[in-house]
Amino acid sequence: MFGPHDVPTAAVPRFIRACISGEPIPLYNGGKDVNDVHYVDNFCKAVTLALKNPRAVGETFNVGSGREISVLALAREIRQMTRSRSKLQIMPPRTPLESRPMMTRPSIAKIQRVLGYRPVVGLKEGLKKTIEWYRAN
Repeated sequence: MFGPHDVPTAAVPRFIRACISGEPIPLYNGGKDVNDVHYVDNFCKAVTLALKNPRAVGETFNVGSGREISVLALAREIRQMTRSRSKLQIMPPRTPLESRPMMTRPSIAKIQRVLGYRPVVGLKEGLKKTIEWYRAN
């Protein structure tokens, strides 16, 4: 999950700040990790649905966009959207454990079926809003 006021050490804020300031973007393990990166409004929508629907009581749901992206592709997208010339630094893994790419692919099928959840903000729109926020702040 990402958006304005995000944890500064998370990937999206680090990449945006680097691109805005023209600094290199280090991609450990070559940016091979894969995740379902989704904008904060999608999480808020899921929480709202869960709070209003009695079928959510006692249930656990994954929240996401239903689409995955590699860290490398995410960095490239942010670099393109910011029109930055920041260099992507392909770095080795920091630890032996990190040498195996992390693949996070949460299924959102249950929350779609039970609560009618659908993401409301796509990746590009969420990145655009977040980039605008970082430029203003």
